[in-house]
Amino acid sequence: MRKLIVCNRLSIEKIDELIRKCVYPKEITRWIGIRLMKRQSLSANQVAKELGFSPETVRIWVHRYNRFGEKGLKDGRINNKRGNTFKNAEFLKRLSDLLKGRPSNGGIWVGRLVQKWVEEKYGAHFKLGTIYSWMHEAGYTPKVPRPSHIKSDKEKHEEFKKKDIASQL
Repeated sequence: MRKLIVCNRLSIEKIDELIRKCVYPKEITRWIGIRLMKRQSLSANQVAKELGFSPETVRIWVHRYNRFGEKGLKDGRINNKRGNTFKNAEFLKRLSDLLKGRPSNGGIWVGRLVQKWVEEKYGAHFKLGTIYSWMHEAGYTPKVPRPSHIKSDKEKHEEFKKKDIASQL
């Protein structure tokens, strides 16, 4: 297998400076890997073992550095959208107001009804897990009575509740 060569785009001093200035841990690790390969002439396997990554990952870093320079080692996740931009304080206020009322079917609010409302009002579809977390954030907790058996005697239940527990022992 051919030895992987790191291009001489930057000096060791410049790489050291970039490591000190870098704030993202993933980028720091990548720069340290490149530095080890340049300064100590380590192989990708040795650097991988030293840093706790797979040799293939280190090879990817080197290829990206050789092809794109500094930009090749940047953490691309930084440009991703963070969190849900749909949900904001105004949306949660509207949802909270909605949940204080009754749904059109006269029952209680459940995830599927809120999901339908969001789709109709905003034209966006979200998974039920997301809907339920929003309902919780809006302060909604469903108030549902405990189920009772069809054949249970309600009079006996009320009589039982009135009795002193100590006298039953």
